[in-house]
Amino acid sequence: MVTLFEHHTLWEWVAIRNLTIADLALKTGLHRNTISNWEKGRSRPRYDLLLVVAQALEVPVVAISLGISRNDVEV
Repeated sequence: MVTLFEHHTLWEWVAIRNLTIADLALKTGLHRNTISNWEKGRSRPRYDLLLVVAQALEVPVVAISLGISRNDVEV
Protein backbone atom coordinates (compact mmCIF):
# COMPACT_ATOMS: atom_id res chain seq x y z
CA MET A 1 0.00 0.00 0.00
CA VAL A 2 1.39 3.37 -1.02
CA THR A 3 0.99 6.05 1.60
CA LEU A 4 0.25 9.59 0.54
CA PHE A 5 2.91 11.68 2.17
CA GLU A 6 4.10 15.25 1.81
CA HIS A 7 7.48 15.42 3.52
CA HIS A 8 7.64 19.22 3.35
CA THR A 9 4.37 19.46 5.26
CA LEU A 10 5.63 17.06 7.91
CA TRP A 11 8.60 19.32 8.53
CA GLU A 12 6.38 22.37 8.64
CA TRP A 13 4.46 20.71 11.49
CA VAL A 14 7.67 19.62 13.21
CA ALA A 15 8.89 23.23 13.11
CA ILE A 16 5.55 24.55 14.38
CA ARG A 17 5.86 22.19 17.34
CA ASN A 18 9.44 23.41 17.84
CA LEU A 19 10.87 19.88 17.58
CA THR A 20 13.96 18.32 16.04
CA ILE A 21 14.30 14.94 14.34
CA ALA A 22 15.74 13.62 17.60
CA ASP A 23 12.76 14.98 19.55
CA LEU A 24 10.30 13.42 17.13
CA ALA A 25 12.17 10.11 17.31
CA LEU A 26 11.91 10.12 21.11
CA LYS A 27 8.22 11.01 21.05
CA THR A 28 7.38 8.28 18.55
CA GLY A 29 9.86 5.55 19.41
CA LEU A 30 11.07 5.56 15.79
CA HIS A 31 14.72 5.57 14.78
CA ARG A 32 16.21 8.95 13.86
CA ASN A 33 17.54 7.54 10.57
CA THR A 34 14.05 6.47 9.57
CA ILE A 35 12.67 9.94 10.18
CA SER A 36 15.67 11.52 8.46
CA ASN A 37 15.04 9.41 5.36
CA TRP A 38 11.46 10.68 5.27
CA GLU A 39 12.70 14.25 5.65
CA LYS A 40 15.06 13.84 2.71
CA GLY A 41 12.44 12.15 0.55
CA ARG A 42 14.41 8.89 0.39
CA SER A 43 11.46 6.88 1.67
CA ARG A 44 7.85 7.22 2.74
CA PRO A 45 6.34 6.07 6.01
CA ARG A 46 3.79 3.30 6.17
CA TYR A 47 0.36 4.54 7.20
CA ASP A 48 0.65 3.08 10.71
CA LEU A 49 3.90 4.99 11.28
CA LEU A 50 2.46 8.16 9.79
CA LEU A 51 -0.39 7.86 12.26
CA VAL A 52 2.10 7.57 15.16
CA VAL A 53 3.90 10.70 13.95
CA ALA A 54 0.64 12.62 13.53
CA GLN A 55 -0.40 11.69 17.05
CA ALA A 56 2.96 12.81 18.43
CA LEU A 57 2.59 16.14 16.62
CA GLU A 58 -1.06 16.43 17.72
CA VAL A 59 -2.21 17.00 14.15
CA PRO A 60 -4.69 15.08 11.98
CA VAL A 61 -2.93 12.49 9.84
CA VAL A 62 -4.53 13.98 6.72
CA ALA A 63 -2.66 17.21 7.37
CA ILE A 64 0.61 15.39 6.75
CA SER A 65 -0.55 12.90 4.16
CA LEU A 66 -2.33 15.45 1.97
CA GLY A 67 0.02 18.36 2.55
CA ILE A 68 -2.39 20.54 4.49
CA SER A 69 -0.64 23.46 6.14
CA ARG A 70 -1.27 25.02 9.51
CA ASN A 71 -3.43 27.71 7.97
CA ASP A 72 -5.84 25.09 6.64
CA VAL A 73 -6.44 22.99 9.76
CA GLU A 74 -7.60 23.54 13.32
CA VAL A 75 -5.47 21.85 15.96
